[in-house]
Amino acid sequence: MAPARRVAVRVGAATWQEEVERFAPRSLSRAAADRERRRLEQDDLNVTDRQPCEAVGLTARDLRAS
Repeated sequence: MAPARRVAVRVGAATWQEEVERFAPRSLSRAAADRERRRLEQDDLNVTDRQPCEAVGLTARDLRAS
C-alpha cells in the first residue's frame, strides 16, 4: 500500500487577518484558530482528508470571489 500523499497548507497573511484577527487576541476562537493553523502548516494535509467544495456548499465561483 502506497503512503498517503500530503499537500502543503499555507494561510496567507491577508486571509488570516480577515478571518481570524477579528477575534480578541485571548479568545477561545482565536486560540483554536492559532493551534489549527500551526498544525496544518507543520503537518500538511493528507490528500484523503480533503472534501470537494460542493460538499460544504461552495463552488469554484465562490472561491474566486474570496
